[in-house]
Amino acid sequence: MIPRRGAYIADISIRDIAEIYEIRTSLNILAAGLAAERIMDEEIEELNRLLMEIKGYVKKGNMEKIVEADIAFHDVLYQASRNVRLRNTISNLREQLIGMRGRSLSQPGRLANTTEEHRILVDCITARDVEGAQEAARIHIENAQQTLMKSLSNDKV
Repeated sequence: MIPRRGAYIADISIRDIAEIYEIRTSLNILAAGLAAERIMDEEIEELNRLLMEIKGYVKKGNMEKIVEADIAFHDVLYQASRNVRLRNTISNLREQLIGMRGRSLSQPGRLANTTEEHRILVDCITARDVEGAQEAARIHIENAQQTLMKSLSNDKV
């Protein structure tokens, strides 16, 4: 804690994290909707392959590989939006939280929830269900934010 400034984690404040997630939520909703409209079959196959890869790493408890595969999963999704500026903006925001990703995923139950959220998102995108994909993306990012914020607030206790 920094007096009169709030909690800081790796030079990023709780307020910064909340602001980043507000923006990420909106941008991920947009990316998921565009991906549902524009994704190619090869990208759907890659998303499904990455889902299986993540499940394998979860069984092995390999958090480093889980995080790598999760990043790759989201990269394919953003690529499928066919919007370079959107992809770059999301990447910039994601980089600001780079140290937090493993922390969020390591919280009890978060890996199982993330895996299921990813599956629902891929199913909606595969079905070209724009609204379903957008809702799945919203739920996924909001759940990630809630998990991270809870983790950070537990540290202060």
